[in-house]
Amino acid sequence: MCTTSSTQSQEFFLAALKIEDKDITSLYDAFRRADPSCLLNALLSIDHSWRSSPSSIHGQARQSLVRRIEASLNLMYALDPAVGSICNELIIPWQDFRPSDDGRQIARGLGACILDCNSVQLADSEVSKLGGNIFSVSGFHERVQGGEDPLEMLENIGLLKPINIISMEAWPEIMGRTVWLPSSLCTFEWHSVLASVFWSMTYSGFGNAVDHDARMGKQGQVSDDMAFFDYKKKMELFADVLNYNNWVDTVRAGKGLVERMHQLPR
Repeated sequence: MCTTSSTQSQEFFLAALKIEDKDITSLYDAFRRADPSCLLNALLSIDHSWRSSPSSIHGQARQSLVRRIEASLNLMYALDPAVGSICNELIIPWQDFRPSDDGRQIARGLGACILDCNSVQLADSEVSKLGGNIFSVSGFHERVQGGEDPLEMLENIGLLKPINIISMEAWPEIMGRTVWLPSSLCTFEWHSVLASVFWSMTYSGFGNAVDHDARMGKQGQVSDDMAFFDYKKKMELFADVLNYNNWVDTVRAGKGLVERMHQLPR
């Protein structure tokens, strides 16, 4: 099982992370450093259809899944990565926040997305216009009510692309892509970034584990309790504020990454 060094930061705020050359590498080199068991934990957290925590899968079942991951990794290792074939894009860590299904808490998602380096300057300009971080939920709500949704404005810039677009690329191209894996990420976060990539490369690696309700398009029942509805709307607003601030941090980190990438030897 994986362990995490007590000296590693458990925080995940991109603006506070130091950008170091050693943390910018190819996906090929990053996967060479991956631990199959840790990668499995992250993959199980991505696929909600398992409806179980990584710690609940053990014994022969766990060994079988780890072997499947190892087999896929070995195929990746056998490739000659096309380093530098895709320019002006960088795979970076990504987190998002959303109310849990029961509306009682905020759930944090971990994974990866693709930074369009050509859009960083525009995004940075937009962040400046918006005034940077917004820490007041009521202040954020007032801006939305006034017709200005800061989160939506940043989402529409085109700075980030979903990681699943790599599913249409050849593996050598994917393995040659550049990824930023800050050393301050804890072990689970570090592997969650790679798990997001692995999931897209292998077409949802554990394709046999498909949630029946999702496959049939069945939607969960919505409570008609107005009191609960109002509460959940507040939770959604709180999540939007967290997501907006995460976008601001991502833009700032992206600006630093682009500057650092230009300094790296070609």
